Amino acid sequence: MNRNSMYKSHQKSRKLPSQAISSRYENNYSSLISYILCVPIFLLIGYLSVSSIPILHDPSSPNSSNPSSHLNQSNIIGRALIRTKHIKPLSCLYTAVLGFSYHFLDVYYSSYSRVLISFSNLLRCFGGFIGVNYLVFKAEFPSYDRLAIISISLYFIIWVAFDRSIHGLLFSYSSTMVATWIVYCSNVNFLSSSDPKDQYILMFHLPLLLFSYVILISAISRILLRPTSQTAN
Repeated sequence: MNRNSMYKSHQKSRKLPSQAISSRYENNYSSLISYILCVPIFLLIGYLSVSSIPILHDPSSPNSSNPSSHLNQSNIIGRALIRTKHIKPLSCLYTAVLGFSYHFLDVYYSSYSRVLISFSNLLRCFGGFIGVNYLVFKAEFPSYDRLAIISISLYFIIWVAFDRSIHGLLFSYSSTMVATWIVYCSNVNFLSSSDPKDQYILMFHLPLLLFSYVILISAISRILLRPTSQTAN
């Protein structure tokens, strides 16, 4: 290839300043539209997650008013969630903040999830969330030590399976602790009069449930707001 042909090909590959500016504005507009469309989606997810509490978590037992007598785990966690003040707007706001925070943290650190989030992976993440719900509200453990070991192991398994980013782990854990603290503060009187066994179960199961929810929202966020140039690391 001679010098003239190389120069012509180089000129064709270069974008004019006006074209570069136009492309940048198009990207900004598309990002803005994505953000606007994601707001009602995150709010709807937060609302539906709260609306499903009476169905999934059975906050009131039809057989007895004693939360320790029937479906013990389901009652204590379901009642604690239902009794949280302003639970519906808090859930909507919490979900929206989670979704956008994950995206902005990914962009800031230029490091996305080490697990390539696809629709099939999102379904597996949702299945994991349902599995945690079943484990938290239906499974029985013979000892508190085994309960603690299984809970801690599940934190690690969920993160490895659906994230693997350091900032994702730190943010997921921090946001889980914030949500747990809000629920506890809204149920101080209720928890002080409950059985110590119920309090112990709530201490381990509630953060695990919230952590799986946070990871699920991160997967949804990375599907909805993922840049077209994102690839698996």
